[in-house]
Amino acid sequence: MIVALLNQKGGAGKTTLALGGRIKIKAFRHGVTAADMLRDAFMHAFPDNDENAR
Repeated sequence: MIVALLNQKGGAGKTTLALGGRIKIKAFRHGVTAADMLRDAFMHAFPDNDENAR
């Protein structure tokens, strides 16, 4: 809450702050870290296969 109040002025960062907070809350509710949850989301969106390998 304090971080959100500090970032209310100007045009940069408010959306990122809100999105980051929502991600952390969802991860907490699922009992995982935000990094693990985002990693799983990226692995689902961008599967690792031979066609995408460099």
